[in-house]
Amino acid sequence: MPSARDANPLPSIRDVARLAGVSHMTVSRVLNDSPNVSEQARARVENAIDELRFRPSSTARALAHGRTRTLGVLDATGGLLYGPSRTISAIELAGRDLGYSVMIAAVDAADLASVHSALEHLLDQDAAGVIVIGPSAHTHDAVAEAAPRVPVMTMHGTHEGDGFIGQTLGVQAAVDHLVRAATRALVDRGFDATVDDVAQLAGVSRRTVFRYFATRDDLLATAILAGVPAFDANLPKYDHDHDTDWRSWVSALCGIIHGMNGDFGRMLWDLMTRHDRSERLSAAAEEIDRYRRKRNDNVAVTLWHALGCTGRPAAGMLHTVNAHLSPYFTIAVVRDANGDEALAAELAEAAIVDAAERFRAQHVAHGRT
Repeated sequence: MPSARDANPLPSIRDVARLAGVSHMTVSRVLNDSPNVSEQARARVENAIDELRFRPSSTARALAHGRTRTLGVLDATGGLLYGPSRTISAIELAGRDLGYSVMIAAVDAADLASVHSALEHLLDQDAAGVIVIGPSAHTHDAVAEAAPRVPVMTMHGTHEGDGFIGQTLGVQAAVDHLVRAATRALVDRGFDATVDDVAQLAGVSRRTVFRYFATRDDLLATAILAGVPAFDANLPKYDHDHDTDWRSWVSALCGIIHGMNGDFGRMLWDLMTRHDRSERLSAAAEEIDRYRRKRNDNVAVTLWHALGCTGRPAAGMLHTVNAHLSPYFTIAVVRDANGDEALAAELAEAAIVDAAERFRAQHVAHGRT
């Protein structure tokens, strides 16, 4: 008797090609995001994929590219420990974020035959790497010996040799995954973003989100504060030892800051103009304000010394730098001047360079160099 699946077989790449009126090679190029496809053909293929609800076979694509996107997890804990269970959940979240499927095999750590059998199963699926949860030293050695050609990582075990990491990193991977999803939700919806929005973007349930964050505002505050270190790391450094041209440095600085101010400035504006923000979000807003004022003061001091001036920068110099590097300046140019981040950077550069030359001249005139 034919099954429902036989009556309604899953669509194939050739079905997509037939509906789109193209060759199956053209469909393959679209799936692999090849640039050698016309826009019209790409649109027909994408419409056919949507209509047929076609999903490419990950196995077939792996064979075509000579690699897989599968991670193997060998659970040697018996499923009895809370920490390792959360770690496995974190591995699944992080793997999904990176485009990997995760296969889990439970084993009896005391039975090496069980370990070998489960490992062979994972390797038969061409796992790109194996993570062993809760192994003893002899379990780890057996896995490392049986799988010499793939990376092996051990967690929560008694063996702390090569490849050992603890529970903290597993939990951190899940937190990082949720924070990235929350950041995308903030860019799309601002602080109207909900836990459901974040959960959907992360591919998890609401329950999983609340496992790591007590409230929605705790998650959103963590997401917006997570951007601060990356913001700082992208800023060009002024090299006093090699007489860097200060105008070029100011130009690069304005371009990068206002480029990053685009999304960040909109989020910050949304946060600062809300009258209903919680104590947690208010604390995050204050922390960001302290950071950017300190950063802008440091820019002004660096520029002052690059000009060959001594002591603290003139007050007008500090005010000019703070005003023109502010995310609110970016927002004002975009909203009120019908400009963009590039125009904001250009205007900021002109204002800061003009102030630098003017206040340096005053400093020299007063004989302070």
